[in-house]
Amino acid sequence: VARDIGDGVSAADCQRAFLDPPPNDEVSVKIAKTSSSSSTSGFDLTTILDGVHPDVLQATINASLKATNDITEARKASIAGILASTAATKAHSEEEEIARTLMDILDQRMQRLENRVAILDDVEALLEAERVALELERRDMYTTRCRHWFGDGSS
Repeated sequence: VARDIGDGVSAADCQRAFLDPPPNDEVSVKIAKTSSSSSTSGFDLTTILDGVHPDVLQATINASLKATNDITEARKASIAGILASTAATKAHSEEEEIARTLMDILDQRMQRLENRVAILDDVEALLEAERVALELERRDMYTTRCRHWFGDGSS
């Protein structure tokens, strides 16, 4: 349509004009009510459209126009499809962020476990050294007793 009657207007501009309803359209009224009641201020369809891949935008519009001949219903369906695409993209990025955060937490916990194992290894080495020292002391004491009992002739 843009090529035939657009006078230099791009296909993306035609798609945006189709999706951006006139101010008195019932779709824009519902969008305005939704945006004013939600916590997100400054909701604007053009902001959402900027983040949508052009192929997804075109496919959504084409699918909605094939499904119905009513322009208002096609516009509603297109907007719903674009919002769903945007939500899916945002959910995917949030999921990746959560996965990165969980991996960071896991790395920190693994580091803590490695530190604890290192401490336990040090304690084990200290206990082994103490055991060897006690064994040597026991032998010395036994030797001293034997010398005392059997008399080594030094007395």
